Amino acid sequence: MKNRIVFIIVLILIAFGAVISTVLVLQAQEVLVLRSPILTRDPSLFTYLEGQVEVRSSSAGMEEWKDAEIGMKLREGDVIRTGIDGLADIRIYEDGLMRLLSNTEISLDDATMRHQTIGISRGTLFAKFRLLFDSQELKFVTPDAIAAVRGTELVFRVDSSGTEIDALSGITEISNPALPEDRILLAFQSTTRIRASSAPTDPADLPSGQVTSYSRVFNGIHKEEVFLISQDINFQADSAAILEESLVELDEVARLLKLRRINILIAGHTADVGNTSAQFRLSEQRAAAIREELIARGINPKRLSIVGYGGSKPLGDNKTSEGRAANRRVEFLVID
Repeated sequence: MKNRIVFIIVLILIAFGAVISTVLVLQAQEVLVLRSPILTRDPSLFTYLEGQVEVRSSSAGMEEWKDAEIGMKLREGDVIRTGIDGLADIRIYEDGLMRLLSNTEISLDDATMRHQTIGISRGTLFAKFRLLFDSQELKFVTPDAIAAVRGTELVFRVDSSGTEIDALSGITEISNPALPEDRILLAFQSTTRIRASSAPTDPADLPSGQVTSYSRVFNGIHKEEVFLISQDINFQADSAAILEESLVELDEVARLLKLRRINILIAGHTADVGNTSAQFRLSEQRAAAIREELIARGINPKRLSIVGYGGSKPLGDNKTSEGRAANRRVEFLVID
């Protein structure tokens, strides 16, 4: 009898252990499921604006146009247009940037992590994209063309006569929606033209001067929100010593920073003249000098970071005095 009781107890313990093991396995499996990657994306937003830029948000039931603002979030269904003097930089996601020139209108037709479709009704659009993963789908759609992007720098010009697409890098598959079977691949520094009832023309090489001009525009597209861009903070030649007449500008920067509780990246830029390493070093030293002046004006050091780009992001032609002046600048960018 005693042996039978012991046997029953053993069976109960074995059964209980099996139940516990099953629960642990299920819990382990649940943990594994929870660890599967979840893809999320930050909202698209304006990082820089000039002149007249307006937004219409059909997704929010708003059919009226309203003025855009730096930092304004953009969502699927939004339409953006620039006026005759307008310019807008937009960050679609971490490695997706666009610049709209004047008299341009686009729409965010699809805005998920895996799919992004941007409609271009008219105007000129610069697009700089890198796909985040292999299955991500990115398309630009005009009245005459569909461009399936695989990570590239593209320029679109859309008017009543058709669409012109220029590629500086990457590979893009292009077709006319009216003739979907007639597709071409547009690659490094090449261009094509699509008219309403025609297939894309064979790719042709871009002139080197045009490539250089485009590169300057891409250099100027802002990834971070722009707090301020100044060309009125000047230094002694080949030095990080700030000229006295620039202190008024720094007073204004400090005043503005006290009004907004944001963290700033001070980005120094020089003209592309002389030794490249020296340019980077000088631009960083100048950014550091500005940081020290702002700290002296009561700005918390923890709010101020610095970086020096040297002459690596030119906006103008370094062969001209006007171009070099445009390249010597300080950008104050919002980083938090």
